Amino acid sequence: MGRNITNEDRGMNLKKPKISLILIFTIIVSIFIGYSPKQVQAAAAFQAAGTAAEGTTSISPVWPAHAVGDIALLFVETAGGSTISLTTPNGFIQAPNSPQTTGSGTAGTKIYVYWARATSTSMAAPTVATTADHIYAVILTYRGVTGSGNPFDITGGGVKATASTSVTATGVTTTVPDTLIVVAVANDLDSAAAVASGWTNANLTGITERRDAGTIQGLGGGIAVMDGTKATAGATGNTTLTVTSSINAFLTISLIPNYEIGTCAGCHGFGATYTDGTARNTPAGRYPGSHSKHVVNYGKVCSVCHVAPATETSADYKHQNATITMANPINGNPTAAYTKGTSWAQTNSPTAFTGCTNTYCHSNGTSVISGTIPANTSATWAGTTTCQSCHGAGGNDDGRPNYANNTPKRNTHGDGASYGVTHKATACPTCHTNVSGSAGAYTVDPATHANGSYNIAATLGYTQATGVCSTPGCHGSATWGGNLSCTECHAAAINSPVAQALDGTVTQRRAITTEFAQASSHVRSRGSAVTNNDCGVCHMEGTASTGAINATYHKNGYVDLRDPDTGNQIQTATWGGTGAGSYTTAAPNVSFVRFSRNLSSATLETPAVSVMINQCLKCHDSGGAVSTSAQVPSGTALKPFNTTVSGNPSGNVLDLYSQFLTTNSSYHPILGKQNNSYADIDRMAAPWNGVTKTSATTTGWGPLITCWDCHAPNSATGTITSTVTAHGSAITSATGTTNAVELRGYVWRTGTVSATNNTTLCIVCHSGYDTSTVTHHGTTSALSANTNNGMTLYLRYACYYCHSSGTTKPARPLPSDNVHGTNALPTGGGTLTVRWLGTSTGSPARVDTKPYAFIRNTTQLSDHSPASIAGSTYSANCNMRSTDTYCNQGLKTYTVGGTY
Repeated sequence: MGRNITNEDRGMNLKKPKISLILIFTIIVSIFIGYSPKQVQAAAAFQAAGTAAEGTTSISPVWPAHAVGDIALLFVETAGGSTISLTTPNGFIQAPNSPQTTGSGTAGTKIYVYWARATSTSMAAPTVATTADHIYAVILTYRGVTGSGNPFDITGGGVKATASTSVTATGVTTTVPDTLIVVAVANDLDSAAAVASGWTNANLTGITERRDAGTIQGLGGGIAVMDGTKATAGATGNTTLTVTSSINAFLTISLIPNYEIGTCAGCHGFGATYTDGTARNTPAGRYPGSHSKHVVNYGKVCSVCHVAPATETSADYKHQNATITMANPINGNPTAAYTKGTSWAQTNSPTAFTGCTNTYCHSNGTSVISGTIPANTSATWAGTTTCQSCHGAGGNDDGRPNYANNTPKRNTHGDGASYGVTHKATACPTCHTNVSGSAGAYTVDPATHANGSYNIAATLGYTQATGVCSTPGCHGSATWGGNLSCTECHAAAINSPVAQALDGTVTQRRAITTEFAQASSHVRSRGSAVTNNDCGVCHMEGTASTGAINATYHKNGYVDLRDPDTGNQIQTATWGGTGAGSYTTAAPNVSFVRFSRNLSSATLETPAVSVMINQCLKCHDSGGAVSTSAQVPSGTALKPFNTTVSGNPSGNVLDLYSQFLTTNSSYHPILGKQNNSYADIDRMAAPWNGVTKTSATTTGWGPLITCWDCHAPNSATGTITSTVTAHGSAITSATGTTNAVELRGYVWRTGTVSATNNTTLCIVCHSGYDTSTVTHHGTTSALSANTNNGMTLYLRYACYYCHSSGTTKPARPLPSDNVHGTNALPTGGGTLTVRWLGTSTGSPARVDTKPYAFIRNTTQLSDHSPASIAGSTYSANCNMRSTDTYCNQGLKTYTVGGTY
């Protein structure tokens, strides 16, 4: 009919009435019987007692008169410390729970019980030996006991270690009706006389004492035996008796009656739990296999698997034709069948069980969606199964479904390696309401285990029709059958599982995946979507080589970033030193609940600085991402995302680190501070106006800034909580064309220069230039007087005309030199040899063409002289080429200008 269903078995929960379930089932299993109904024989009963044998070493108690099939019980008493052996068994087998003993050495008493089934009318006596003191034995026979297998329904025993005049022999619980209860009590008395009386047990009828005698061999001992009938299955209760004061050991035995096959109950004496046996009628009324799991646990009626008569009173006893006939199809599934076939001859000791195929009961669970029952699982009848037998067949050690994704349905349960890695570490009860336990040791609820539903907890937000799961604390709206990876889960806003305990304002993680689809992103040059491997390049939460999630960091409530040179978590960056100074790196590691940078404060946040110094600029340097942990498969140090960078002639990541070196003639204060004598406090916007202006020849080191003070959404102010430089953002008119980056203002403008067509990035920090009404930068600036009126608009609204490479936006990577910092003029255009006035010999000497103050325009500017350079003074001058009319004016001495 199937197999021994454990808690992990699968079966359709047939909602059929269970009226006369036991009656139907008892009829069906009588298939094992091959002849017509007869009457039931009388209950088991005492037959005769043999002559007792006694001695000090070895004895041979004889059988009393007996018939073939009688059951003989051999009772043996000896000292508590003695051991009995059957040197010649002659068919006797030791009974369960035998012996019972109290005392040691030659003291106390011990009782053994053995049994044998008579195969003739003249059975040979067994030989019994003892190791010490004495031995006393007697054989009693019983008739009407089951004719096959073990005659005991149940046995039990105990002892009384302190001498007294009463004994309470512990009862047992029978599982079949009409059993004969035999109680044997041993004593330690040195007497051959009877010692027991007053046997009492309210649950038994026909209580009769069958033997009460002993021996004076050695220290002596004896045995008293009684029996009575237990009409119904259940607890016998204790048996009490009065004895001569002694210590005692006792055994209680339940003998199974021998039912002839005549009624359903005569064959099918199943108890309330339909306990399965090891052979037909062993124990009595039981049958080998898995009936109990099918009937009791899963509520199956017999006709699910067997061809059966409708009721117990039916005249249709075709099932008593010595043939086991299976229903076709099994369980009503069109292609289901029992592997052995639909009909075969019955046997009382069946072997070579097989199992069912193509049944919803025993399958991998894919038929709910596919409508097709797979033939991949055939559980053995009377076998043992686990979750793995059906769902994890062929793979997963804890039984989670093992079928390949989308064959035939979606599967993200996970194998711990190639798919569903996160779910692999999650126990089944996390999602399923019909199962309890932990990985590899699950218990299912039979009522809902195989009911055609996945039984998903409502709190998980799972929609079976679409396969979408919206689970707070796990992921956003992820599709079942996806890989539950970085890019899938973080394609939408997702609840933060533990962040609230770390920062109550952080309750969600924003959608990340979509940011990489913007025009400005880390993987834009590759022309493909961001991958799980990409995430691991920068995040410790991922693994660049495999794309797998790193459970050590994932969902811990923090953002943990990777040092591209060491492959480990980034450490703390601290600025120190004199003058420009520099950053140093040391423990501890840096984690943060959410990135933030307050654009309104000159105080730099440690996490932001540490990310900039120990991640961004370690990757964007001449060596790139040195650690292979920060490279996707086939990636390299200079192409960690396996991407050729558009706009960079080498195709590698841009070396930004060298642009911010404090040894450059021009640099913004990223790696170190800048001389504030050049940028006057009056011309700096908050929060960068907190340093007092010094004299022209005295340095005054200004504040440090971060990447995000420039690289943030256009017109951003206050605290930003996302890093547009890390993932990606939409390019606005502030930055212009493809492959640009997001900035807080416009750098380059096309068309007519005006107040409405203004370059606004510079004035985020450098204040007042766009509002000036004079024809120069101001009285405290380097360009303080005598400029051409035609240049006014350019002084106010077009910084790039002088302080960059030219009047139109050049191709990458030149713009980053213009803004970050540089020690060289751009190539091409102009006569570079006359950029700084002076002669090759003499005083002042010619100075190399370094682009101080970011003045790099070699197309418009024919020459440019500051007031002084490294102690040498010059006539401040700035001449445009003859074809330009904007400036062409001499510069006054930098009376309040900076010293280069």
